[in-house]
Amino acid sequence: MDTEVLRRPGYDADMGLKATLVNTTQAGTGEWLEVEGLHPMSVHVLIQNATVILCGHNSIEKPADSNDGFNLFGNITASDLFEINLPLNWIKAKPVTVTGSVVVHFVGLRR
Repeated sequence: MDTEVLRRPGYDADMGLKATLVNTTQAGTGEWLEVEGLHPMSVHVLIQNATVILCGHNSIEKPADSNDGFNLFGNITASDLFEINLPLNWIKAKPVTVTGSVVVHFVGLRR
């Protein structure tokens, strides 16, 4: 998973995080990304013939990728932009069924 810390020009402190949570043509478990309470978060889901779920978890330790935590929006079957305004420790996108493709991008900001 590619991640990048977002920084304000001229400041050392990070202001957030961006990542591609999923980029696949196959169903799978997804991979947890530690987001350390970032909110608000924006998740852009791009889907062609697929179903994906966005999952959240608040455990201290990284959950097993096979653990889905809680489903934030139900089954997502169309491309859309989602806002998550909850402080979560972990987030993942799980491609449930894929006959086309799924790409999920994430951006979270520190308040």
